Amino acid sequence: GEKKKDKNITQAGTYGMNIFHFFAHGLHHLTPHDTSRLTFPPPFVFILATLFWNSFKLILMGHPIYSTVFSGFASGYVMYDTTHFLYHHTDGTGYGPLRFPKFFTSYLKFMKSCHNVHHFINDDCNFGVSSPILDFVLGTYVSKKDAELMRMEKAAKKKLA
Repeated sequence: GEKKKDKNITQAGTYGMNIFHFFAHGLHHLTPHDTSRLTFPPPFVFILATLFWNSFKLILMGHPIYSTVFSGFASGYVMYDTTHFLYHHTDGTGYGPLRFPKFFTSYLKFMKSCHNVHHFINDDCNFGVSSPILDFVLGTYVSKKDAELMRMEKAAKKKLA
């Protein structure tokens, strides 16, 4: 029969891209509860920040607003990374002595459950970290209940094989 390719080996395309992907994000999937590991390692952030800085400067033809646009972009990334950290290292009600407002707690718990599906059940779904909107639009949202059913089906098939 036809040899099945390992999706983890061919996922990013080339060997170099696989290495980049692993060090940029794969390590995070290997150790999701490691509080000393950032979501995206600083060397990669620096490289990407430099690329974005220069891209904004080029696209906006050197207009001084490019630094403002980049600052907004960088602030958004910090908010994303902070939210991602909270999913992995809090119960959703607060962090240390800080307690979150009720409206934020329910949203954080919902998003944390989506993110846990991505990390621990099916990494081909629930890519949104700060919002599930694109997952709904792109058809990649999977509820925790559906993900559990998928995991049980997969385990049953594996047992039969």
